[in-house]
Formats: sequence, structure tokens, C-alpha cells
Amino acid sequence: MVNLCFIECIFVVRQGLGRCLDDTPTTEELEEQYVYPDLPPGAMYNADLQCRLQFNTTDETVRVCSQMDEICSQLWCQVDNSCITQLRAAAPGTACGKHKWCQEQKCVLMEDLPRPVDGGWGNWSDWTECSRTCGAGVSIQMRECNNPHPSNGGTFCIGERTRYKTCNLEICPDSEPSFRAIQCSKFNNETFRGKNYTWLPFFDTQEPCKLYCTDTDDTVIVPWGASAADGTPCNLGTNDMCISGICRKVGCDWVVDSETIEDQCGVCGGNGETCTVIKGDFNKRLNISEGYYQITTIPAWSRNIHVEEVGPSKNFLSIGKAGTDEFYLNGDRLIYFSGEYDIAGAKGLYDRNVEKDKEVLTIPGPIKEDINLYVLMKGKHKNVGLKYEYTLPSNATAPPIFKWKLGDWTACSATCGGGVHFRFPICYQENKAGSRRMSIYNTELYLRAEDSVYDLK
Repeated sequence: MVNLCFIECIFVVRQGLGRCLDDTPTTEELEEQYVYPDLPPGAMYNADLQCRLQFNTTDETVRVCSQMDEICSQLWCQVDNSCITQLRAAAPGTACGKHKWCQEQKCVLMEDLPRPVDGGWGNWSDWTECSRTCGAGVSIQMRECNNPHPSNGGTFCIGERTRYKTCNLEICPDSEPSFRAIQCSKFNNETFRGKNYTWLPFFDTQEPCKLYCTDTDDTVIVPWGASAADGTPCNLGTNDMCISGICRKVGCDWVVDSETIEDQCGVCGGNGETCTVIKGDFNKRLNISEGYYQITTIPAWSRNIHVEEVGPSKNFLSIGKAGTDEFYLNGDRLIYFSGEYDIAGAKGLYDRNVEKDKEVLTIPGPIKEDINLYVLMKGKHKNVGLKYEYTLPSNATAPPIFKWKLGDWTACSATCGGGVHFRFPICYQENKAGSRRMSIYNTELYLRAEDSVYDLK
């Protein structure tokens, strides 16, 4: 007897998610509770009961309606005055006549079953063709439990039925669209709701191995096909890829299911000592109601770039190419959908949570050019603030961030009768250990006595 639950279980096992079934119960209590029955399933559940199980009912009027010697190949059931079938055979051991039962979908005489034959693995197949020509694909090798096939109640093979290896690791040309984009473009000639569209990739973080595509105007999002093709990246900033519809872990050593990871500096198996972490926040009150305000410049070769709004905001993050008026994200006052975008030669994941009015941008990097981080002000909404972080190789230089602060008061010019004292401005570099003081004389910012409480904010 085959049901949908069984079919779903087989699907899960074939995706490599059934390894928990390989082990046996670990306690005597569980071993006693899950003893495999000696009788075949059909001897414990007769044909009428199998009909009720197949049609998910306890109605005792549901029963077999076909000839008993036919049920071994296909079970027909009386349901609501109709004789219908689920196209499934009766379970092995089901009584199909006098002193007869079903075995291997045939009605045969009841007799002692032959000796159980346990299954054995056959030879591994050849590796399949790589799923990608560049950019890291996957090749698959399979074997069957057919040497011999399990029979007469023998056990099925335990172990790997399928194994995988990565292939064609060479980086694809910059001019080539992403692997998701290539898959979506194959549906450009498919009609959707009576119209033809040009499809672009849409990345859903909740279902990373589902192939979602959106039209060029971002008016519809459609799932095409059962899943994304093998080798489709599924976790930005890692080598993880879709295999058989599942996002599988791939280490930085390009081995499937490997636990080897890159450190924050991008070194495979490194200890994080070859780079510097740069952090900053921006909560300045802005006096503009519309337009872009530059926050900072993030230099080329930065990695692990993370920008996040600290609270709900009606304004938007934006990324531009430093030294130009070009934008990679939310340029020309157009707001992009959540998804993956090319940013300075690297992939960036932009997540705009419409319900929470909050944005997060992640760029694993490294980026190939300097980029500017902006806040795009919309209307007279308050700047709620954001924080950013990235890493730089130790041999690279972070852009200096200079700020003003007032120094200590000087000694009073007189001990009595009235005098004056001063506070001088000090220019210091915020993102460097210790303040980088610049002499007031070198900067020609001498303060007169009446300016002694001058606020340089």
C-alpha cells in the first residue's frame, strides 16, 4: 500500500535529508516499542481497512468493490456509491482468495515466505555532466540497492545513495548574467496570464532554492519550475548552493557539507588576523527634506559590508559609485525591490522589510571600487539613524574620518580682577587608535578671548 506520506518520505530521502533513519533505537525501551512486525502489512490491515486509509475516512460503508483476485494489482473501493481507485495495489499479505494472499502484486497461495534477502549496493554510476560551465556547479553520482534487490522482507541498503562534488569553479565573465538570471530568461517566451514578459531573478531568502522571477517593471513575482537548478547560489557570502531543491552547505574548500569557512577577512580557514574591522554609525539630524545625503565612503577591497537602519524609517539606504553620479542601489530616487544586486563588482543582498519599514544591506565582497553610502531623504521624515560595518585587509587604508572637539580650558590669564581663558578646537581622526591632534596654529583656527566658548559642532 503506497500513500502520499510514503511518496513524500521517499522524496525527502532522495534529497539527502533522511540520514536520521539510518540509526537504530538506542534504548531497550525504544527497541521493544519499534519492533518490526513479523506479519506483512496486508495481513494486519485487510482490504476494506486499506480502502478507508487510502480515502482518509472511518466510514465503514467504504469497502472493496473489485474482484478479490484483482486487488493485488489495483485496489478499487466503494466510496459514495461510486467504485473508484487511487491506482494503488493492495499491500503485500492482503487476503485475495481462499488460502491466497498478495505478494509482489500477484495473488498467490499462502505458504511460508522464502528466506529474506537483504539488499546490497550496486556500483556507483559515472559522474553526471557539471550543472554549470563556470561559477561552480555540481556533479552527481548515484547507486542503486540492486545487488541484490531486497526481497521477502529483507532489509534495504543503508548509506549514501547519492553523492555530490563541485565542478567548473572558474569565475564566470563579468559580462555574463547570474545563474538565476539565465534560468529566468528561459521563460521569456512563456505566456503568463495572457501576457509575455521579460523575466529577471527575484531572490526569496525564505525559499532560496525556489526559482522566483519578476518582470522588468516589478509588477509580478512568479515561481517558475519546481526548483532552481543544481549549482544555483542560495546563501550570499558563502559557497552554499542548491542541490536537488535543497540549499546545501558547501565549505570554502568547495566540498559539499564541509564545515570549513572563511574568516571575516576572506581567508579560508583563517583566524581573522589579516584584516581590520571598521564600524560606524550615523544619527545626525538632517535639515533636508528631499535628496541624497552622503554618510561615508567605503573603500575598494572591503569585505563583509553590513548596513542596517536602527529603527523604522520612511527614508532609504542608497549606494553610489564614488566620484560619479552613478548609483548601484536606489538611485534616481527610485526604490528597488528586495533582492540581489551587482554592487562594485560584488553581489549585494538588499532586504527592504515593507511591514517593519526597515532596510538591511549585506555585501560579502570584496568590492572592486570605492562606494558611497547615502541616506535618501523622503519628505520631512526624521533620520532615525543607521549603523555600518566592514572589514579591510591589513595592507589597505580605511578612509580617515575627522571630527572636531573642544579641548580643555586654558589657565585664566589673571589671578584676580577678571581675566580670560580659552578652549581650542582639536581635529581628530575617529577611526584610528588615539586622537590625531592637529595644532590650532597649523589649522589657523586661533580663537579670540570672546570666542572662548565657541561651539564648533
